[in-house]
Amino acid sequence: MHMNRAFSKTFSLILMSICFVFHYSASAQSDTTYKECLKYLNKGFVSDGQGYYLRLAYNEPASLNISFYNDMIYRLVICRNEKQKIKIVISDDKKKVIFSDLCEVNERYWDLEFKSMVNCIISIEEKNPDSKPENIRIAIGFKQKKRVSKN
Repeated sequence: MHMNRAFSKTFSLILMSICFVFHYSASAQSDTTYKECLKYLNKGFVSDGQGYYLRLAYNEPASLNISFYNDMIYRLVICRNEKQKIKIVISDDKKKVIFSDLCEVNERYWDLEFKSMVNCIISIEEKNPDSKPENIRIAIGFKQKKRVSKN
């Protein structure tokens, strides 16, 4: 009986260690991918400081809510597997579509401007039926829109 208890504790410790290593490895890979995506927030764009996660699966849209303000230019960066073909739809809180794009595998970012403050729903959907469910990250950057001075 004493031996079973020792075996059980050892087995539990080994199992916990394996789970920790896999979790840490997946997190590190995701962080590396996210850091690569932040490189697209260049030319004056500043990150909003959030790292949005979405779980994508074929024909199952994932979404997040965010507010955009006028007089700003926003850059939406999608950090994803190179093989994914996705559809992005941005709609207002009344479900009116503001922006829609079926993204090819090499598209990474989109610049957006809004004429007034708007609460939006960003929906992203995997369009490749052969893909496996996968987590993606989204980075959003912004910069002040240049004003034209009138003399």
